[in-house]
Amino acid sequence: MRIYTKKGDKGYSTLIEGKRLQKSHLVFELLGIIDELNSLLGICTLYSDKKTKKLLKDIQDYIFSLGAYASGFKNEVILESIEKETKNLEYLIDTYSLKIPDLANFILPGGSEGASFLHLSIFVCRRLERVLVDYSKQNIESRNLFKYITRLSDLLFVLARYDNYKHGIKDIIWKIR
Repeated sequence: MRIYTKKGDKGYSTLIEGKRLQKSHLVFELLGIIDELNSLLGICTLYSDKKTKKLLKDIQDYIFSLGAYASGFKNEVILESIEKETKNLEYLIDTYSLKIPDLANFILPGGSEGASFLHLSIFVCRRLERVLVDYSKQNIESRNLFKYITRLSDLLFVLARYDNYKHGIKDIIWKIR
């Protein structure tokens, strides 16, 4: 199989379901951000302990499935699992939050290499949230994805703080200047 097909040379691409759309269509923006987030999470695994690496890999698998769903792969298992996966993220947020000091201030991104990449992942995840808002106006069934992605950005924030904490790096407190 060739990597190039030449089918997209005129600015159109085909979704899994066979529908051809302009490459500037919102669904391709959504899929591109999912790919970007997934790539960043892959980088985050390079700086993670074994347990967090497994967690991030599982998230990568799942958001790849969400991308497949958005591109037309209408697998009911994906939709049925969103609530369970969202609850799992909430459990993980609560679990990792117990391992780090309470947060009393706004903090700046940074610290360890791992935390820095996790912070960058948060911002890509939040961009995904913003695009998902518009996308879900056109695709009612995708509204369930929004809750998962929102929790994912929360988990990434907690994981960034956890990574700094386990490396002995204190949160970088934001100060008004």
